[in-house]
Amino acid sequence: MSESNVRERILQAAAKCFLENDYKKVTTREIASQANANVAMISYYFGNKSQLFEAVITEYFAEIYQSLDVSGKEASLEDALLESWQVYYSVMMKNPELPA
Repeated sequence: MSESNVRERILQAAAKCFLENDYKKVTTREIASQANANVAMISYYFGNKSQLFEAVITEYFAEIYQSLDVSGKEASLEDALLESWQVYYSVMMKNPELPA
């Protein structure tokens, strides 16, 4: 089992847990159990629960973040905003549970 596989399983389990329950109700033990990983691996890869939550959000919204980076682009601000909204809706369509 590769290290990246464990990290990915933790991210996927955390996303599922955070989408199903309020942040305060989700425990690192629950996430580790869902990921079939040791709870210490959460600390190893992410530090703590809030940093894991941030990693989940970053993972889900990576495409949107990238589209917002207009540095080095020839596009106008209007074009950049349009592209960002298109990417946003694309991400939301693939993950309809995110707004919850």
